[in-house]
Amino acid sequence: MRKFGFILLLAGAFCLAYASFSAYQSYKAPRRPIDDYRFSAECDKVPVRGNAFKDSPLECEARIREVELQKQAPDLIKRDGDDVLVFYQGQPSVRLTPVLKGSEGCDSYNLQSLLPTRDSVTQRISYLAKLACHSGELETRFIVMSDGTRWTVSDASASPDGRLIGVGGNGFPGDGFKLYQWPERKLIAHFNPSCHVVDWQNSSQLTVTCLHDMKPFGIRDRYFLAFDARVKRDEQGYWTMRTTRWLNPRMMDYNRQGDIEYTPTFALLWPMTFRPDTKRPVNAFHP
Repeated sequence: MRKFGFILLLAGAFCLAYASFSAYQSYKAPRRPIDDYRFSAECDKVPVRGNAFKDSPLECEARIREVELQKQAPDLIKRDGDDVLVFYQGQPSVRLTPVLKGSEGCDSYNLQSLLPTRDSVTQRISYLAKLACHSGELETRFIVMSDGTRWTVSDASASPDGRLIGVGGNGFPGDGFKLYQWPERKLIAHFNPSCHVVDWQNSSQLTVTCLHDMKPFGIRDRYFLAFDARVKRDEQGYWTMRTTRWLNPRMMDYNRQGDIEYTPTFALLWPMTFRPDTKRPVNAFHP
C-alpha cells in the first residue's frame, strides 16, 4: 500500500511538472502596442494616435537617440528635414526620402544604431549605419552598405574587434541567428533560435536573448521558448549556443530601441545547447 501511494505521489509530481512545462510554452508571439513603451518627459507630451510611428512619441524618442548616436560618428549621418543622408569615407552613399502621407513606402527614417566594423582598406574601425524604415505601424531595419545598397536585418551587432557581425531577430521568430565574418560578410555560424545580441564579452563570446519555435519538437504549431543564452567559440573554432536563463514572454517590455525585453521566470527545464545549423537542441527534453 505504501509503495502504491509512493507511485501515485510520483505520478502526481510528474503531471504537475509536465503541466508547468506545457503552460510555460503555451503562449502566442507577443504583440507590440505603443502603450507598452515608457517615454521620456519630453516625448510623453506628444499625443498618441494609434500605433503608427510617424508623429508619435516613438518618433520623438528616435530623433533624440539619433542625435546621441551622431555624436559618435558625426560624418556618417546627416539630416535634411525628414531626409536622411548616409556618407562613407566622406562620400555620399545614399539619400533616404520618406514618401508623402498616404503613399506606399517608408513615411519615416531614423538612425537605429551604429556598428563598429573593421574597414577592409584601412583596417581601422569605422561605423556602419543601421536604420529603421517605418510605414504606419510596420518597421523594417537595414544596414546601409558603402555602395548605397541595403542589407535587411531585424537586429545586428558587431564584435569589439569589428571582425564579426551577429544578425538575428527582435523578439519574433525569423531566420535564426547568424554570425558573419567581416568585411568578407562570410557566414560562419547559423543557429535556429531567433536572437538579438545583448552584449559582446569579446570576439569569441557574446550573450543573446532568443525566441525559439518549438514546432520541430512536435509541440503545437507557433509556440515558443524564450531564453537568454551564451554564444561561444571554442579553441577549435566551433561555435555553440547554451541557454543560461529562462524568460517569460508574457511578461515583456521594450527598451529605447524598441527591442523586446522579457522578465526572468522559473521553468522546469534544464539548459539546452544548440549547435550551428541544427534545429533541435543537443540535450533538450523531447515530449
